[in-house]
Amino acid sequence: MKRLHIWLFAVTAIAMLSLPAKAQRYLGYANSNYAGVHGMLLQPASIVDMRYKVDINLISLHTTFTNNYISLRAKDLRKNFDSDADFQQTYLREHQKDVNKFIYMNVDVMGPAVAFNINRKNSIGLHTRFRTVFNFDNVTPELAKLAWEGLDYEELWRTRLNNESFSAQFMAWNEYGITYGREIIQIKNHYLKGALTLKVIQGLGAAYLYADDLSYNFTNDDTLSLFNSDIDYGHSTNFEFDTENFQYKFISNPTVGFDMGFVYEWRKNADEYTYDLDGKEGLTRRDKNKYKLKVGMSILDIGRVRFQKGDVSGNFTANIENYDIQDFSVGSVEEFNDTLEKLFGFNETAGEDFSMNLPTALSFQVDYNIWKGFYANFTSYVSFKRRNDPSKLRQQSNFSITPRFEHKWFDVALPFMVNTDKQYQMGLSMRLAVFVFGTDNIIAPFSNNVYGADFYFGMKIPIPYGKPKDKDKDGVSNRKDKCKDLKGTWEN
Repeated sequence: MKRLHIWLFAVTAIAMLSLPAKAQRYLGYANSNYAGVHGMLLQPASIVDMRYKVDINLISLHTTFTNNYISLRAKDLRKNFDSDADFQQTYLREHQKDVNKFIYMNVDVMGPAVAFNINRKNSIGLHTRFRTVFNFDNVTPELAKLAWEGLDYEELWRTRLNNESFSAQFMAWNEYGITYGREIIQIKNHYLKGALTLKVIQGLGAAYLYADDLSYNFTNDDTLSLFNSDIDYGHSTNFEFDTENFQYKFISNPTVGFDMGFVYEWRKNADEYTYDLDGKEGLTRRDKNKYKLKVGMSILDIGRVRFQKGDVSGNFTANIENYDIQDFSVGSVEEFNDTLEKLFGFNETAGEDFSMNLPTALSFQVDYNIWKGFYANFTSYVSFKRRNDPSKLRQQSNFSITPRFEHKWFDVALPFMVNTDKQYQMGLSMRLAVFVFGTDNIIAPFSNNVYGADFYFGMKIPIPYGKPKDKDKDGVSNRKDKCKDLKGTWEN
């Protein structure tokens, strides 16, 4: 087996940068005061006192691929692509730093969704989403190097190697959410709001493989030995993947998940945004942002999804000497399972239930109004790793600083982001009336080290609040004023 391309799909995804491809949802746009339904995915409380009467999402997509081992030489590919050249040697670059390697991919499709204010203190949001997450974590530099070289790397032959917490996880699911948020307190210049999202989760398919301590040795590029390595392995009953077919369907019982968040606003000049109208005093302008400083905290994707483990998958202990890996069949999941069972035998776990954790994350947001429509934002997004959990999902943790200009009908934001693997990126986010689009990595096509790709877009129907209309400024709205050009009183 001269080329064992464990990283093949990573290479392919990086190379196809023209296609939609970070963990924080809609980075740059989600913190806008005009994000509406997209904002509640990061901060559920954002829909309380939002700038829209109603915000309706028609369809949105956010998709990401990233890794920390292989990068694409984008400039070389753009300047002088040669189809006859060795693609791996010519256009790809490995980064053999002494850190464990990972791959992360996700697809997040939001279908019909709506958010609206019930009244001045209460808001409701509804959403539907289809999501997939794939993690490949804690691959040691030695194992990554062997994979990159197709096992043809003699310096690591005849050496017993160990890989702790080696893992791969995948899950696809639908979720149907309802968000309720309300104003908690408003005292002079201080305003606090909160929200809770209840989500019904319908699992579509899942699989995981985990080794607490994988111990192995390659005698050459064809011969492998494994030493008493306990492997946790399982997949849902409908999981099947081969070269011609990939399918999954509703198979798990519905479970419940949660998001929740709180936002504090310091409204430096709160009195400037109040008015009296139609006999009511101290009303707040609903079409205006009123804070100088806003601080938010949210915890997202709390919950688990339970699946029944397939009858032909289960935990096993890998212990074998001088095995010819060319005999290992991986044409389909069924063949893969059959080969594992013949080699090692499964423990008594086949047919049992297993649970996949949702990719739980904690986020803090700080938004500062510089002047009029200009803002500066800091957002942290920290995903819980659960390193020793065989069936966990996680997203990539990152920290961003974003200058932003926003208006009722358009936004422009430039997020600068660094993730926990010290990869630095600059993105672009734009909202133009009913369209939203952006990327976390607009600099990538102009860099020689492209580790991944990210893209999002959306179509929506926003209905913003307008300025209260009182033509003659007598405290009676145009809608109720019978003499719009002559000042009077509400009593008259």
